[in-house]
Amino acid sequence: MRHAVQIIGGEYRSRKIEVIDADGLRPTASRVRETLFNWLQISIPGSIIIDAFAGTGALGIEALSRGAKKAIFIEKDANVFRTLTQNLRTLKVPEERYQLIKGSALEALTPGSPLHQALLEQLPQYPRQHLFLDPPFFHDLYTPLLTILEGNPILSNLSSLSLEMPVKATFDLEKALAPLQLSREMKTKESKVFLYREV
Repeated sequence: MRHAVQIIGGEYRSRKIEVIDADGLRPTASRVRETLFNWLQISIPGSIIIDAFAGTGALGIEALSRGAKKAIFIEKDANVFRTLTQNLRTLKVPEERYQLIKGSALEALTPGSPLHQALLEQLPQYPRQHLFLDPPFFHDLYTPLLTILEGNPILSNLSSLSLEMPVKATFDLEKALAPLQLSREMKTKESKVFLYREV
């Protein structure tokens, strides 16, 4: 079964992107996206963003719609990746404004991997850098993800980072995400969303 989510603001406002049924795929709720981008409204224009568990691409496309200079989408599921690619083409997003990586976000964020090095080399070219982290909720990815991020050089190259997780999940984010510091947080019935910024 297919359905769609709507871009909330910016150049592609009110345009819809396709969502397919896939294991773990859960597009970020409109209310959460709206709040998150209200927090980021000054940071996004001119920035580079990484949509690490891209899925539909809703977060990255919303960022592009609101003036991000470039978005890097990382998605490993072949069918989801195909739909993400088609969403970008349907919206006629210029190809120079995005990069598609078909692969594991965990691998891309692991220091020493070729993908990690490629990401690190791009970040300093932009005035601001944001990392979106919204893994599939029930695939047990949070523990390995936060382990990979602790002490990770990518964090020192970010202006900000956002993370969404199940509402009942508990992790020591301050330790994992240093030197970034908690700036904002919100809670819904299903999830918690955190925004961390450079000091």
